[in-house]
Amino acid sequence: MKMFVGYMSLMLLLGLFVTACGKTEVSDVEHVQRAKQFQSEGDFRASLIELKNALQKNPKNAEARLLLADLYVLLGNGAAADKELQRARGLGVSGVYIEQLSIRAKLLQNKFDEVLVALTDGGLESQPKFQALRGDALLGL
Repeated sequence: MKMFVGYMSLMLLLGLFVTACGKTEVSDVEHVQRAKQFQSEGDFRASLIELKNALQKNPKNAEARLLLADLYVLLGNGAAADKELQRARGLGVSGVYIEQLSIRAKLLQNKFDEVLVALTDGGLESQPKFQALRGDALLGL
């Protein structure tokens, strides 16, 4: 009888443990929200992990790709940012913001000629936000 009570107590504890740890899975959208929160708090490492988790859940999450590219630029990893920007473009992301990130990623890689070509071909060199990037590319030559 004593052994039975011990066994039942153990099973009850095990059941409580499994229930407590059995939280439902976190979606890719929730991972992105967590990443944004971590980044706003300055915890870039945790943000990076959350974005990678989001992309493991859903590789076609364009927002996560763009945020990851932005974070890589912030951290100075232009090559990784370029890869994520290419993937984001493949998912249909376009616009001025992605072009700006792409140019910043190229600057981080010292691809100054490519920056100047991208600015000229895209008709972006006359826009104020791109003039500073153009200046950085010219200084790097």
